Amino acid sequence: MNFNSIFITGIIGAVIVDGLTYLCLQLGIATSTPWEIASSIFLNPPLIYTPSGIIIGFIGTIALSIATSLLISCILSATGFEYAWLKGIIAANALGFINLGLFMRLLNIWPQIRNEPATNFVALFCLSVLGIIQAILLKKWSKITV
Repeated sequence: MNFNSIFITGIIGAVIVDGLTYLCLQLGIATSTPWEIASSIFLNPPLIYTPSGIIIGFIGTIALSIATSLLISCILSATGFEYAWLKGIIAANALGFINLGLFMRLLNIWPQIRNEPATNFVALFCLSVLGIIQAILLKKWSKITV
């Protein structure tokens, strides 16, 4: 697989995760958003909700989605494309929960997430959809030769 397909799949994935999270918010599900959490890595709390903070948050979600796409690509290249959708779910959730459960806790990023079960369920749902779509796109684009 080439880097362009990984990069584009990562951007598509970020749009999907952020879009699904926004949809959950509109449906009344009280959840922290990926862009808030990502911007909190770089900014003090009052700046998270500013236009600059939101843009930084979106850039952070794009970077994490590209990393997820790269991980899925490596797994598919190493193990083959059978059950790509399932491998995508496993890889996206593994990386997501390593971030949520390990790195965020160690670095004290968005500590209130441990008191927000809805956020964790939304993350599980969004990461599963992300993994499926990224794996399917990577599988499809791996067959295209340039």
